[in-house]
Amino acid sequence: MSLYDCWKQTVVETFGKKSRRKVHEIVRNVLAIDARLKPAYLFDELFITVETMFEFLQNLRRRSLLLVPDPAIVRIDDTIFLTTVADLKTRFFDVERDANSTCRIVDISDTLESPVVLDYDDGGNGKRILDTFRREIRTAFETCREADGISILTVPSTAESNRSTMFGMLLGYPVVYWYRGSDPYDCKTCLDCVPLSVYKVDVEFELFSNLKLPTDSIYSFSIPQACSEAAKGLIDVWYKHLQVKADDIGANMKLTVDSVTLDSFAL
Repeated sequence: MSLYDCWKQTVVETFGKKSRRKVHEIVRNVLAIDARLKPAYLFDELFITVETMFEFLQNLRRRSLLLVPDPAIVRIDDTIFLTTVADLKTRFFDVERDANSTCRIVDISDTLESPVVLDYDDGGNGKRILDTFRREIRTAFETCREADGISILTVPSTAESNRSTMFGMLLGYPVVYWYRGSDPYDCKTCLDCVPLSVYKVDVEFELFSNLKLPTDSIYSFSIPQACSEAAKGLIDVWYKHLQVKADDIGANMKLTVDSVTLDSFAL
């Protein structure tokens, strides 16, 4: 059995036949986490549970397909992330140490005429948003469970939480969106008909070199073009850091930037 077939068998055995169409995406993203090319992967569409993810990690370890020593499962409401303790703490403490070098937050609330990049040093929304993130991650670590070398963290839901921002920070995006409102399902924004720059990072591992598989992005995020200048320097540094890691493991990486304008924008 080839290495890829072993991965495929592990995915399908754990998540069922419905996962077959997402095997290449799952494998590529788990490999990216294993190589420290991304801090987390959001498992959507499969509607998996913490228990199923735990079984998946055990299966990967049993077959020596997962090398990281500190895998972690993060649950936010009904959403499951795969990450590592080291990357999660680094992301958390990076925010504590220097928010400006970690990510930029763009306010896209529908009450605004146009999106705004928030500052962290004005004592206003930027600082409050980051303080909320720190508090929730700290609470998750305090209540963390561990079994068989796998950490399980549950991030609490609070009225101040903004899931779009939290998800983006966990996934390692250099730009994340924030909007006013306590209802996570009422995501009206000011981005309708606003020109956006969409960044995608594709990576090809040696495992896939001889396989004709669809290209999957390990990162995909957007930023309003009117805000691009404020975040350009950070995005450049962020991608150069990824490129160095990719070069170290012999992976091919490509960054593409496209311009899109949507009549209706929803998170």
